[in-house]
Amino acid sequence: MALRKNHLIVLLICALFVSYIPSALACQPRDDSWISPPMDAKNIPRNTIVWLTLYFGASQAPKGWLEDKDGNKVELNVSGKEVFMYQPNEPLKANTTYTFRCQMCFENGNETHCKGFCQHDRTTFTTGSALETSAPAYTESNKVSHKRQPLINDAPCGPSGGSHILTIKGNSDPKVAWYELTKLTKDGKDASITHTNDTADFSLSFGSDRSGEKVCYQLDAISYTGKVIPGSKSICQTLNDIAGVGCNQTQGISKNPTSLLWSLLVFAFLFGFRHKRK
Repeated sequence: MALRKNHLIVLLICALFVSYIPSALACQPRDDSWISPPMDAKNIPRNTIVWLTLYFGASQAPKGWLEDKDGNKVELNVSGKEVFMYQPNEPLKANTTYTFRCQMCFENGNETHCKGFCQHDRTTFTTGSALETSAPAYTESNKVSHKRQPLINDAPCGPSGGSHILTIKGNSDPKVAWYELTKLTKDGKDASITHTNDTADFSLSFGSDRSGEKVCYQLDAISYTGKVIPGSKSICQTLNDIAGVGCNQTQGISKNPTSLLWSLLVFAFLFGFRHKRK
């Protein structure tokens, strides 16, 4: 049975959509949600704090507690905003596996209701025998890379298209609970622009209107008990344009010529198949 014209159109649209997917995914932001201690972490200080962020940046802290393998509960005092701190009233038992449990909370008038379970519920970790009494030794090592992401959606050609992707990788240390990347200005740290992660790995996106701008950051490490190990080196990068990526010559289909070529080949094959069957 010969393929109808409308069938060919549908198949062509599907082929173009497939060619678009890899480029589109490259612009997706990474999940900002994390918990520390992470799943199955070992030798955690007995006076650790459980640190939690949620992917949607919730300002209302979930209700949280710990359970050991026998089901004994450890109450946690929660504080903080966006990065929540869950702290036990006394040090945890040595060499014991704990499970972090949490429920989402919602305010209704003057009342707070907690129900269901939050992201990172049932995360387990095992304590060691020691207490953390001072900030751990941490070796700072930062690498920065910059690339220009081509424009994907329909827009005229020109230097204004696309975005800048800045990747900063530091030294991830098992003695460190999480990391904070803060923008630096001529007056020092800008606390209103910070990024957090449980590993020293950050990916930042800047619009093409920031081309030519020099951006600087400081990467600090935070221990399991909340001790800050400040970064001693500024991490700077100028968002220079990269030749050949300022113009969207494919007008919104894909900047990847290989994927576009495959789409055209598929269309040519189907069109030839239709004529052969006539």
